[in-house]
Amino acid sequence: MLIPVGLVAFLAGGAVILHTLDEKRLEKDIAVIPQGNVSLWIYGPPQADYTLTLYSDLECPYCKAFQPIAKHWIDNADGVNLRWHHLPLEGHGSVAMQEALLAECSGQVNGNDAFWTTIDAVFALTRSNGQVNGNDALTTIDAVFALMRSDGLDWVPAWAEDAVRECMARPETLAALQGQIESARQAGITATPTGILTDNRTGKTVKLEGVSGPEVLDSAVDWLARE
Repeated sequence: MLIPVGLVAFLAGGAVILHTLDEKRLEKDIAVIPQGNVSLWIYGPPQADYTLTLYSDLECPYCKAFQPIAKHWIDNADGVNLRWHHLPLEGHGSVAMQEALLAECSGQVNGNDAFWTTIDAVFALTRSNGQVNGNDALTTIDAVFALMRSDGLDWVPAWAEDAVRECMARPETLAALQGQIESARQAGITATPTGILTDNRTGKTVKLEGVSGPEVLDSAVDWLARE
């Protein structure tokens, strides 16, 4: 039986992704999330029947397109939440890693809401694929903050900047991000965005690759509920 077609996502250059799924594909895409290296950052209700773990890269144009779709789905569906999982890809160099560190440390210093505010702000600022407002040299903590200040952005409050900088420079922060990257590799996840939808009551999961619309996400929930 064909699961309904999801929403289309319009990307830069007019490209369109149309994500369809059928039950045979879902059966094949049952996935297991390795234990450990689990992100703290939840969008939506802290406790939910279903969690969409989103493996994402802040320099990935498809991730940028999917982020508002995923959040809109969370805002309008019942019993679901979104968990972020950092997966900055090597092809995006240190830009994606620095942005991931910034988001991670914004959350560690200022809390869950600050993490998601920073994610949205970075996606709004970047032109993707390592190009941030045309700047491909965003490779240091100083460069991140210089660009942020030059654009008049205040999503890291001035009073918190020193603490965020210190967090970004700590080896253990980088090690935690690298742990998330390794966790994704162990799960066979190498592309972004990839979602793992988990039924928190049964532990069953299904993998959703690429940009999925709300109808596909709803259908995946229904499929898990029937299993």
